[in-house]
Amino acid sequence: MKRFLRNLLAAITAIIIFIIAIVVAFMIVTREKAPDIDENSWLVITLDAGLPEYPPPSGFPPTMGGESENLTRVLSNLEKVAVDDRIDGVIFRFDGYSDYMANMEEIRYAIDECQAAGKKFYAYATILNRSGYFLASACDSVFMPLTGYFDFMGMSASAPFVKGSLEKLGIEPEVSKIREYKSAAEMVLEDEWTEYARENREWMLDERWKTYMKVVGRDRGLSEEQLVAAMEQGLYENGNNDAIKMGLLDEILYYDELKERIKSKGDDDDENSCEGWLVSSATY
Repeated sequence: MKRFLRNLLAAITAIIIFIIAIVVAFMIVTREKAPDIDENSWLVITLDAGLPEYPPPSGFPPTMGGESENLTRVLSNLEKVAVDDRIDGVIFRFDGYSDYMANMEEIRYAIDECQAAGKKFYAYATILNRSGYFLASACDSVFMPLTGYFDFMGMSASAPFVKGSLEKLGIEPEVSKIREYKSAAEMVLEDEWTEYARENREWMLDERWKTYMKVVGRDRGLSEEQLVAAMEQGLYENGNNDAIKMGLLDEILYYDELKERIKSKGDDDDENSCEGWLVSSATY
């Protein structure tokens, strides 16, 4: 009996070791190899949606569009750029990007540190809005193609109120407000903002406006009056020449033209699988 148990334990141990070996081998084979980075390379960071703060948990499959960026990786890569002599600069690619101002301010601080280290930053956008422009304006130049779409409108605040709908359905909400400025419950208790809720929203909107005007105006060399005039037009498309005249964009340029312009200023080495001098943020 003892001999049987020893043999059974040995067999189980061997199976476990075999499974572990298979898993380790699979991880080694499928591990993404970091690209060989040439001198005078540029890091490309693509932003096409709001940034989650961290990457998804291990084991979750990527979305249909592939692996998306996250705030942690962007900040980490910019820290590397600041001290990596192989990287000359960064291209931010925008495609409808919009995110919380706090996240964009963190990225802007990292951009400032890289620029202090002598790195160049270019923003290239096919679709851009006021929120994304808050980040793009930190770059040395902002480019769009002839087919670009730029929505540069003012700020507003809104909130849903469903009290009337609940009354029609015969639903009586069992919620209460703690203090005057605690307005979360107002969507089911009121038909419109109370005086205190409106005051709070207006204060937050005013603070966002002041920050936006100060930061973007400083980076683009524009006054608040000039930015307001640009917002009054609101939409820029089909060439964006008006956006250039307003000082919002620097040039109408296709991405291939931007790549050739950058490459002509650096080394003209043979390109490899990562295009030699363009390094994806996901593999850096």
